[in-house]
Amino acid sequence: MARPVCQALALILTPFYQSDSTAMPFVRDRLVASVARIPPAPNILASIVAGTVVDPFRRIEIKEAQWLPRCGG
Repeated sequence: MARPVCQALALILTPFYQSDSTAMPFVRDRLVASVARIPPAPNILASIVAGTVVDPFRRIEIKEAQWLPRCGG
């Protein structure tokens, strides 16, 4: 599941960052900046940037590390 989602996101988002067009950066900078302020868009955009839209390890059954509490626990 992770692979098709990542490929779709790359297909959709890459032109906004690698195009020679003058319109694509305008749309990216103006439209996305405006939409990014409307919930739940901030969380969705943060997930895209962090790479956590889908769990890439679920298919091979790897669990996220169990981190110790910060206060020495």
